[in-house]
Amino acid sequence: MRNLSISFLLLTVASVACEAPISRSPEVTAELQGVLAASDARAPTADDIELLRAGATSANVEVRVQAVRALGRLERGELIAVIVPALADVDPSVRAEAANALGQAVLRGDPSVVRDTLLVRLGTESDARVRGVIAQTIGRLRTEPATLVADVAARLAADIPDGVAAQTGFAKGFYHLARQPAARGAFPEPALASLRRLMTATSDTSDPVRRVRSTAAAALFASAQATAADADAAVADPHPLVRREGYAGAGAVPSDRLVAFLHEGLADTSPIVRYEALRGLGRLPAEEAVCSIIDESTADPDLHVALLAIDRMATCDASAVRVAWLEGTAGTLTAADVGWHRAVHALASLAVLNADRAGRLLPDFVAHPSPFVRAWAARAAAAARDTVTLRMLSDDSVAIVQTAAIDGLARTSGRGVDGPAIRALASDDGELLITATRALEGSSDTSAVPVLLDALDRISARRWDTDRDPRVALLDRVRSLGSARDSARISRYLADFDAVVAGRAADVLESWTGLRPEPRPAPSAPRTLPTPGTLDALDRTMLTFEMADGGRVVLRLRPWDAPTNAERLARLARSGHFDGLTFHRVVPNFVVQGGSPGANEYAGDGPYTRDELGIDGNWRGTVGLSTRGRDTGDAQIYFNLIDNLRLDHNYTILAEVVEGMDVVDRMQEGARIRSVVVR
Repeated sequence: MRNLSISFLLLTVASVACEAPISRSPEVTAELQGVLAASDARAPTADDIELLRAGATSANVEVRVQAVRALGRLERGELIAVIVPALADVDPSVRAEAANALGQAVLRGDPSVVRDTLLVRLGTESDARVRGVIAQTIGRLRTEPATLVADVAARLAADIPDGVAAQTGFAKGFYHLARQPAARGAFPEPALASLRRLMTATSDTSDPVRRVRSTAAAALFASAQATAADADAAVADPHPLVRREGYAGAGAVPSDRLVAFLHEGLADTSPIVRYEALRGLGRLPAEEAVCSIIDESTADPDLHVALLAIDRMATCDASAVRVAWLEGTAGTLTAADVGWHRAVHALASLAVLNADRAGRLLPDFVAHPSPFVRAWAARAAAAARDTVTLRMLSDDSVAIVQTAAIDGLARTSGRGVDGPAIRALASDDGELLITATRALEGSSDTSAVPVLLDALDRISARRWDTDRDPRVALLDRVRSLGSARDSARISRYLADFDAVVAGRAADVLESWTGLRPEPRPAPSAPRTLPTPGTLDALDRTMLTFEMADGGRVVLRLRPWDAPTNAERLARLARSGHFDGLTFHRVVPNFVVQGGSPGANEYAGDGPYTRDELGIDGNWRGTVGLSTRGRDTGDAQIYFNLIDNLRLDHNYTILAEVVEGMDVVDRMQEGARIRSVVVR
């Protein structure tokens, strides 16, 4: 019997030909649609595997690229032999996909065969870009012991080709290799010399060229073999992202020079660099010389740098001057929904240094119209151990405030959290439910059991994939507080639409009865997939995020790299899904994340989408899909503020910023989306 993905193909092919703006034969269109469907379904049957195997040898290059990519995304070691022949494909784009696919296919298995195959191919490959992809794949294969790391690093260093694309790939290979546990201190001198050459080869500040230097610098510092001279060379670079790597790698600088070195970074023209230098200072013992620099940095013209300095003040001594400054800054809070960030950060630090002074200011924060401010009030109250305020905030009307308050109560009031936590179970917010169930850990209050079960039934009824984490958390707490008397209400989840939840229900019943029933999950119907014609149209589509403060951020989608995720982003944007939502997570020199209806990690669009991992990296300005494990995308996105190559091959890249990166850089927690325009 042919599977659902192939059946879907038969239903959609007829409409694709008239939809596609790019001319394809019906046969090629059918091949592409079949490959996309099998990939999204994770090829559950032999028919699906055969379809992908045939696609990998198709006469059409486009089909071969997608099929080889799909084979890698299955992450099945038994398919390595199917992928290897594509390393010899006549088209370099297919060969590049094959190299990357091998790295994914061997993720859970023995990497030695793939490593040997790629090292041989590295010596014979004629295309420089493909060689770069091979090198970066070799670097990310699990490599141990240190002697093998040294051998691989030496072989990568032996023949680095010319050209930006190839050198970027080699630099990424060194970077991924250097971050492995066995690699610390293991790079041989030829590899270190190659990284130093790549890091200083040119002063070109164009983005493709500087990526070679910044990635080589990141690899060199990750190796734990960089010197003070390397740090000096990096911070002298004309591009701020290379200079940032120098300050991030400040551990290479001798301790007697370190404070002065980092202080120099605070005079840099780029906020990205200043932030990194201040972060380095914040890791040092809070001596007076360090704290004096931190105090000065609260006046930095960039708000991100200033806020970090305010946060770091909490690690310094509670001098009268410092406490007075924090009190005065916290006292600048107004009732406006903007401009509150300095005040809330100051209050949080003041609560650590002088709880009494912070307590006098708390009422204004507790009464503020912004839930983000009230959530900060809860954090400050927790630092001040003000359980009265925390209980008040635990009954707030907004889940992010309740979450912060209950988390604070769990850390400060012992079992006094039980009542507020049980009341919070009336919410449908995933993060709040998880926080409440976590707060009940160790409780003996069995009155929570029916409330937990009601919450489980209530959120399960909406059949959202993205409720998996709170539903599992609820089941875990029912297991610890409930008993076999509750088995009937748990047994129904053995046939849940989510196999993870069905398995956890079986765990609960086994813990109560000693017998493990067989889970019988009943998955939801498959989603409708985008057609090749839809993807062609999306390839020319721009999304403009119109922000409430007047800023504009324009994204170009990458639908052929991330078909289902790019299509969902555009579809939700057209429906108005993102209008009025926020970017709730702002981590300078990392990411800005948002698009959550609940302004938290656990509220997004209902269905999960599959990861669509690819060759390209999490470079600054790319847009990725936030997930909480494999194949758990919920339409929340993140903007990369720097090169976050440690995220590569784990998070889907579905778009890139083509205009308005300065707007992204300025975003603060709670930045609100007015609307998203799709053109």
